Amino acid sequence: MLFNPRNDTLPYMVDYISQFAVEFLHAADISCRVDLPENVPNGEVSPEVRHNLYLVVKEALNNIARHAQAREVRLTVVTTADHVEIVIQDNGRGFESGLHNASADGLHNMRQRMAEIGGRFQLESQPGTGTKVAFFYSWPAPKEK
Repeated sequence: MLFNPRNDTLPYMVDYISQFAVEFLHAADISCRVDLPENVPNGEVSPEVRHNLYLVVKEALNNIARHAQAREVRLTVVTTADHVEIVIQDNGRGFESGLHNASADGLHNMRQRMAEIGGRFQLESQPGTGTKVAFFYSWPAPKEK
């Protein structure tokens, strides 16, 4: 289960998020390409960070399924000992980010969730070219003694 403290590791989170994305998009009849690191550092991930990263990925996938009219999504995860980057890119219809659109609340929620954990949210979209969202989270530096 996602919220079991024994699962507070980076490898578990990466596996869970990628499996969720594939299953969710398959159910929506959208092809999913996954690009995961060969070796994921065995770092700890707090329940709060893990929960928020899962929810922003879920929101991004919901937006794609409901609004993008995409045929394919690419999920890319990059990990190092000090950060994780999750990128979700679709080949859907895209949108002008300045316009009010049906997924604006979801975009606001993703930005807010990432800010709450000290992470960053990035959005790129243009009509006819699809949308790319990226979530960046750096592990806090160890406290000096």
